Amino acid sequence: MSSIPEPPAAGRLSEVGTMLRIVRLRHRKSRARSGLFIFAARFPANLSSPLVRFVFVPFVPFVGNLRLIAMPASSASTFRISADPLDPAALKILLNDAHAGACVTFEGWVRNHNEGQPVQSLEYESFAALAEKEGARILAEAREKFSITAAICIHRTGHLQIGDLAVWTGVSAAHRGAAFDACRYIIDETKARVPIWKKEHYTSGATQWINCATRGDHASLPM
Repeated sequence: MSSIPEPPAAGRLSEVGTMLRIVRLRHRKSRARSGLFIFAARFPANLSSPLVRFVFVPFVPFVGNLRLIAMPASSASTFRISADPLDPAALKILLNDAHAGACVTFEGWVRNHNEGQPVQSLEYESFAALAEKEGARILAEAREKFSITAAICIHRTGHLQIGDLAVWTGVSAAHRGAAFDACRYIIDETKARVPIWKKEHYTSGATQWINCATRGDHASLPM
């Protein structure tokens, strides 16, 4: 088997494309343990600075061409706003941790009704810098309150159709109780505090802008 290249320095990219470079390896401590070492990823152009996290995925014969939103190498938590569709399976890989015995994820979908009104589609807009700052604060709070190993929350912007994935939250922890509690805390606080607006398109042809934040510093921000 060919030698494994050294990982690039944290925060640098070894690939310029949106796909991951994946190589097979043999774990240093066990000849029987092999898998995939995902050692480089980049954000789509609409997201903030490209960041890298190195993830070993044991006993996976094939992963394919994954498009991941990478986590910082120095952090086990990240909050991002994305105009691109989300890939839950790809994001979940970033929660892998040898110390984790539980993983809890939440998916928020666009539904076809709200407060008695039939909904046709939604548009999300956000002040990305403010949203990501507040989201990072929420994840930091979750890490203080609950014993977790990693947490990710990604929220969409743009025009979404019924059934589209609008927000994805994932948490890994040593025990399921902390994972459940932290995941619930993160999504609840995100919905209540992060400055995101949605424009509801109703089947009648009417539309309405709604500030999703209901409390905190951004609850009264105008659209």
